[in-house]
Amino acid sequence: MSKLPHIDAGFAFSYPANQTVMLVSIVSTNKPFGIAFDSVNRHLYWTELKGRIMRCNPDGSNVTILLYDTLPSALTLDIQNRWIYYGQYIPPTDIFRTYFDGMDKRVIIKNLPTYVFGIAVDVDVESIYWMEHLSGDLQSARYNGSDIKTIISTNATSQNWAIDINEDLLHKQKQHYEVTQILRTESDCCTH
Repeated sequence: MSKLPHIDAGFAFSYPANQTVMLVSIVSTNKPFGIAFDSVNRHLYWTELKGRIMRCNPDGSNVTILLYDTLPSALTLDIQNRWIYYGQYIPPTDIFRTYFDGMDKRVIIKNLPTYVFGIAVDVDVESIYWMEHLSGDLQSARYNGSDIKTIISTNATSQNWAIDINEDLLHKQKQHYEVTQILRTESDCCTH
């Protein structure tokens, strides 16, 4: 039986899943929302709706408050540049970028009409992608916030939650019951 850590925001499991897994709580937290793991520096990051972005070691030790903000929601990591991107659970909202230590917080995208629930980065093309929860739009922009594009309008209002990027595919989660693949093209990404 494998023994894997988890926080209240989610859980980890072995792949392939042909083993029995025992979940081990490593951090108790208040209203966790977004979660991301830095596999290079071995840190777990998460947002709390009560207004904090947190970090700890994989075993739950060294819990650190990186910064305070209004209702931080989805987050993603750019491990190469050591940036955290995150949205907020309030409309209108902004998308922010800060360093892994919580310093130098900047607004990257301003005045989005709805919550940001899913967020991902593509380091190769220096682009950020996000799901606008209420509209169902999957959008992208350059790292500096320019060249904002709607990739696809899903028309699934209040149902889009998470996104992830893997090579030429972008995956999105629709609430609790569907994961969709979207083939990305050059026009989806922001041009250099």
